[in-house]
Amino acid sequence: IPPSVTKIGENAFSDCYSLVKIDISSSVKTIEFGAFSFCEKLEKIDIPSSITEIKDNTFYNCISLKEINIPSSVTKIGNLVFFKCYSLEEIKLPPIECLENCIFQDCKSLKKIEIPSSVTLILSNAFDRCISLEQIIIPSSVKDIRYDAFSGCSSLKEILLPSSIEEICPRTFKKCISLKKITIPTSVSVIQYSAFEECTSLVK
Repeated sequence: IPPSVTKIGENAFSDCYSLVKIDISSSVKTIEFGAFSFCEKLEKIDIPSSITEIKDNTFYNCISLKEINIPSSVTKIGNLVFFKCYSLEEIKLPPIECLENCIFQDCKSLKKIEIPSSVTLILSNAFDRCISLEQIIIPSSVKDIRYDAFSGCSSLKEILLPSSIEEICPRTFKKCISLKKITIPTSVSVIQYSAFEECTSLVK
């Protein structure tokens, strides 16, 4: 993408099934909704520091995406951005405040992620069916985790909830079949329905 371009519009490269690589110039300041969605062969992308927000659905169903570099200039990553990025194994997040709805849903290869201390809210289905995720550290900055956030994380073995959490929402850890231990702080006053349903390995 040449330096004359300042904006990549909605669905601009959507359904470009054979696109393997794209170089985004630092002149680009805006990438709109779904810009690279369904680019099924896209393997790597570097987001320039001129970008402050990654809009909804940007990399939706980029099933071959293995590596993405996100600069610290990005302060918001939208809903469904990495939905069904099956090949993504690891990602370093910038200082965002919220993990939006379905942001990593069905990222089946995601093994490791560090949630930055800037995050205060994890929304619904954020890590739903991340079946390779074995460990996740939730920082004390997180005040709310919404329903189905970690549902179906079948490799997750242990989780420590921070004392900033007051409620465990419905189905938050449903079908986490490898979960053996969870530490619930005394700050929690409500455990909602199906919060740990089908956690068949839970012993403590």
